[in-house]
Amino acid sequence: MPTPLLFLDIDGVLNDRVYLNCPEVRAARLRVDPDEWLGRQCLDIDPSRVRVLNRILDDTCATVIVHSTWRRMFELDELQRMLEMRGFTGHLGGVTEVELVERVESIRSFLSFVQRRGRPVPFAVLDDEDLSHDAVIAPRFVRTGMEPHEALADRHADQVRRLLA
Repeated sequence: MPTPLLFLDIDGVLNDRVYLNCPEVRAARLRVDPDEWLGRQCLDIDPSRVRVLNRILDDTCATVIVHSTWRRMFELDELQRMLEMRGFTGHLGGVTEVELVERVESIRSFLSFVQRRGRPVPFAVLDDEDLSHDAVIAPRFVRTGMEPHEALADRHADQVRRLLA
């Protein structure tokens, strides 16, 4: 069976408004050297959400493909390092095309490329933006959110595990 793919957004999946505005995170941002861009930006990633992501990957052996807008600001190795700074134990397998702004289009393009090389690949999509309007993505989509208690949690992880089983 081919390795499953997990398409990952970052904002609204690995953080939410409560986390981003908590006094500890705000204070930590002030302590980081302004020239240390990766160290400062990685503070926007909630380690508790990363632990949930790690459990998903441990259970499914999925390869993570970043489709977040962060893929336009950072190289793949920088994204990997930032996530590792927040406790990530997995491996990023790639990013969707930077030129494709529309998330659905970028995910479909990536899937098309992968599936041309062999049989269909199981996949799931984690995002806070509603992607359920696309017939290919909708059945494989798990929606999170920026509002309190809507970012990646065990209930989302359970859905992803079922999709990748």
